[in-house]
Amino acid sequence: MRTTQKFIVTAIAGYGLLFLTEQKAAAPSKVATSVPAVFTAAQAAAGRTAYLSTCAKCHLDTLAGRTGDASELPPISSLPKVMQDVIKGARGNIPPLAGVDFMARWSAHTTKELAVRIRDAVGGFRPEGATEDTYLDLAAYILQANGAQSGTPAFTKDTALEIRSVVKGIASPAAPVPPRPEFRAHGHGGGAGK
Repeated sequence: MRTTQKFIVTAIAGYGLLFLTEQKAAAPSKVATSVPAVFTAAQAAAGRTAYLSTCAKCHLDTLAGRTGDASELPPISSLPKVMQDVIKGARGNIPPLAGVDFMARWSAHTTKELAVRIRDAVGGFRPEGATEDTYLDLAAYILQANGAQSGTPAFTKDTALEIRSVVKGIASPAAPVPPRPEFRAHGHGGGAGK
């Protein structure tokens, strides 16, 4: 009898282990980890071009903003007087457009609010040939620099999602872009910023 009980217990245990090893792991519950895309890659590329043509002079090629450090490129003295006046009026501090500080300030705002702020802030520093779409493109580039992904929907003047909902995480300032030719011609070295 004892041998029969051992056999039955062993058989049940063996069957149980066999049954458990054949089970597929349950799929983890799907938590919404994807973020919506609100701009196209073409919009972000156009925004980068517009950004480098004017915005980068104050906010730097890295989107890191200015801190008043004399080594920041382009040098303030090389900028048009109106830009120099704005930077000097801000005591050399121009806010970043990418990274932790930008996200701390803008994450609860909407993409529409960002585009409107860019349009209003650019004012006298309009990129050459700027249209209403240029400000959407600039916003797309800034969102991309902060970790947002491009997709198929185009960014429109009515696109209004919280920025934190379209950015995967808090990004650090964008990687430096190659210096513009006019800086190389004036003997200024490599990338911009700190």
